[in-house]
Amino acid sequence: GFFVTYNHPAWSMENYEQYTRYEGLDAMEILNYSCERLGYPAYADLIYDDMLRANGKLFAIAADDNHDKYPPDSPYSDACGGYVMIKAKSLDYETVINALCAGDFYASGGPSIYELYLEDGRVHVSCSDAARITLNAGHRATKTVIAPDNATVNGAVFDYKEDDLYLRITVKDREGKCAFSNAYFL
Repeated sequence: GFFVTYNHPAWSMENYEQYTRYEGLDAMEILNYSCERLGYPAYADLIYDDMLRANGKLFAIAADDNHDKYPPDSPYSDACGGYVMIKAKSLDYETVINALCAGDFYASGGPSIYELYLEDGRVHVSCSDAARITLNAGHRATKTVIAPDNATVNGAVFDYKEDDLYLRITVKDREGKCAFSNAYFL
């Protein structure tokens, strides 16, 4: 009856054989901002793909893992670096939990995803200023739109195949911060 997440996989130092055996998870932390501040990999998108290929449907969340050891203006502060953007009509507990359980959210460390939809065999995405937008379909063939030097892109359209394992979008800004959609299985 709980929303169960696998947190900070890089900090946990688990390997493929360990984390792909977990069952009953709703989500995993694709971004842990405290790891960024501690010197561990902040992003776990490769682990997310491993878990999706091994276990199927799993949502992606981002979190601060805020321990408040340093003031907010310190370069060591782990506050406000990872968050979940929820699509909900109100911010009451029941509405937010229902949105989480339905996957009506995305994970971010900065960029915004404004629109994401499938239409006529294509994935459409619009977002805040980005250096690149990538479609991952669960196998080696990713598709990426890259902005020219010192420019940005604010959207992309990708073709996909019916035999793609899943579809997920990553938006990366010029500062290297990322937003991740959940994976959608076809």
